[in-house]
Amino acid sequence: MERIRIDTIRLDGGTQPRAELNQATVEEYAEAMAQGADFPPVTVFHDGQEYWLADGFHRLHAARKAELAEIAADVRQGTRRDAVLFSVGANAGHGLPRSNDDKRRAVMTLLMDDEWSRWPQTKIAKACCVTRQYVCGLAATLDPSCSRGQDTVREVTRGGTTYTMDTAGISRRNSGPLGPTGGTILTREEYERGEETTEPSRPARPPGGVSPDAFRPVRTHSNPAPMVPLSLPPQNPVMAANTLIELFDGQWLAALVQHIAEHLKTTQPKEGDPQ
Repeated sequence: MERIRIDTIRLDGGTQPRAELNQATVEEYAEAMAQGADFPPVTVFHDGQEYWLADGFHRLHAARKAELAEIAADVRQGTRRDAVLFSVGANAGHGLPRSNDDKRRAVMTLLMDDEWSRWPQTKIAKACCVTRQYVCGLAATLDPSCSRGQDTVREVTRGGTTYTMDTAGISRRNSGPLGPTGGTILTREEYERGEETTEPSRPARPPGGVSPDAFRPVRTHSNPAPMVPLSLPPQNPVMAANTLIELFDGQWLAALVQHIAEHLKTTQPKEGDPQ
């Protein structure tokens, strides 16, 4: 640990893991610092020129408010990206508890990155200190143009070994025949562009058969609404509730609670009914 000047620490590198600062916490910390209270050191990464703050934004803003010139810091060697990666899980075990927006911001930081988005969801979840189901739920909400499912190269871990996998051939349209009439399976994009199917030459229609010019349906990919796969413990309603709270926003949860309450009104036995 060492003490470094506050004005040398960079805060503009995308290393802030929280959705917003809690000003009440900053005020509380600043008052305690002004009275001489000791706080854990902030964490910074030094790339040889710049100090990038990775953990301790509330403490640093409080130190500025208390008009301190220096702050205790755990200085680690690394780049700005090292600081970003450290930051996404930094507040999970200490300081002001993370909000759902804080968790979402951390996970989305990795999902929207060209390199980190190729990680397995379990690895992203571990880095952000959230569940894999939470990562999966956010990944499903991404626009298809930036979804991890659109990547042609993924980083995969099997048996402790990490390697890259080329997935360009997965979900590619099938070039084989569909049946007696031939043809290929088109993607939704190809179908909407009006691309023709590639067909082998067909013999003339046999007596009583179907005309070669008859309409032939084209099998296309559907585009269902994003779904969030869940695994809820039926014997532990508290854990199940915590999983839902972690995955969904307040408006969705309120609608769910209202629907469940209305359902229970219709299923609860009325007074005087046999039990």
